[in-house]
Amino acid sequence: MLQEAEQAGTWAQLGDRRTNPFIRTRQRRNFDRRGAYRIGLNTLTFIHEGDEVFYGALKDISDTGARIEMDRAPGNGASLFTMGVPFLSNKKLACKRVWSDKSDDGGCGQYGVSFLDLSMQERSEMRKRFLLNEPLLLSHAEAAARRASDHAAVTEIKTFFMIDVRLALESLIDIDIMISQGQPGELIQAECTTALDSLVEAGDRLESCLDNPSLNSDIKNRVRLLLGHFIYQSAVFKRGFEKPHGYPGDFKMLEGVYNNRELSSGIGQYIDRYGLDVPYAVAIRRRKDKMRDILYDFIEAGREQPLHIINLASGACRDIREMFRRPLNHPSSVTITCIDQDPIALEYSRQTLSEISTGNIHVELVQGNILRLEALDLGPDGSVDMIYSIGIADYLQDRMLKKIFSDSYAKLKAGGKLVVAYKDKDSHRPIALNWYGDWYFIPRNEDELIRLINASMGSENISISIEREESGVIFFAIITKIK
Repeated sequence: MLQEAEQAGTWAQLGDRRTNPFIRTRQRRNFDRRGAYRIGLNTLTFIHEGDEVFYGALKDISDTGARIEMDRAPGNGASLFTMGVPFLSNKKLACKRVWSDKSDDGGCGQYGVSFLDLSMQERSEMRKRFLLNEPLLLSHAEAAARRASDHAAVTEIKTFFMIDVRLALESLIDIDIMISQGQPGELIQAECTTALDSLVEAGDRLESCLDNPSLNSDIKNRVRLLLGHFIYQSAVFKRGFEKPHGYPGDFKMLEGVYNNRELSSGIGQYIDRYGLDVPYAVAIRRRKDKMRDILYDFIEAGREQPLHIINLASGACRDIREMFRRPLNHPSSVTITCIDQDPIALEYSRQTLSEISTGNIHVELVQGNILRLEALDLGPDGSVDMIYSIGIADYLQDRMLKKIFSDSYAKLKAGGKLVVAYKDKDSHRPIALNWYGDWYFIPRNEDELIRLINASMGSENISISIEREESGVIFFAIITKIK
């Protein structure tokens, strides 16, 4: 065993799913309970107990502990000893044995040890030594580059990992030091934003250059693997990545974006703020505000007739709740039917709306599939005044959107309106949520969405106007049924 370790030297490898905290499983809920990033190794280390020195193989390491393989159990009766760490020029670190796995045949055993009394400076130095270790970064670069189509693409991939990813890692490690030193929050936030924006911009250039969706996805996964220890200390990006409801943009995620408050501590707080300030997050808040105002104005202008409004994929109904902050003076009854598949979102809406005085405006919550409106009790065709959706169209394939458009056309009265919000693919890129949150939209622009609308509803049957929320990232297609 010791001879193998000496021959192998120090090398870094990608861990398997059991030891790697940031590789996604099908359930997308596999964040390791460990709080530190670790890498696999196979290198010689020295265990010191008093005047005695023993040899072992260092199998993996983080800034909190390590796994070693030895012929004998390390540590004395109190399990305390020191170990030389190659990343710190074999500096002796105080250790404590925390678990053991001795082989049945009496051979080598594996032991987990934790480091004692490491200073923040020593932890950061260790992180730099193994996260910025050239073989580790090169292993990712070469693994991705093997799938590239030409030499130029190989060069671009290696440059991205060895320069751009490395610089981002250096900055994130330095940010941890800045936090421990109590440096001003504004300075830390600026450093965080610059580092993460720069990496996404470099990645976007690489993505455009490669034009290979499968390879681009692999590169993004490797970026998340390398930066995951830092990025997923952010509750915003962690939830975006994990997708606990099985899809991006669940109601709790959107409520967090609407509330615009950091939920994490340490470096996670600054990455939260970065995520809440990216253009798409800002646009999402303004999209909600614009829909709230459209809905308010539509009801106010409804005169004395009863109104029936349908909200597709309603989530937590935040736009409706905020609409009631201003007095509504519609003299007749208004029914707003909110349809969502998520029973937890509907229950949350029920509780929050019950705290509001809605007067003669009745909000009905319906669990159902918006792709099967015909299966829901929504009244006869031609009876609905407005149908709107502000958060689902971005995720639907063409055939699904066309069905929603045609079903909505059938339900609307003549003069009724369909309002659909969409993130314009031409208005902003790159998208940080893609890189750090594995959060994707189906890219379309105004013209592409309008072509789908016309194909579904008939251009001669409708009129379409386009409005945008304040940032310009999200546009609203407001469709009026003529006949």
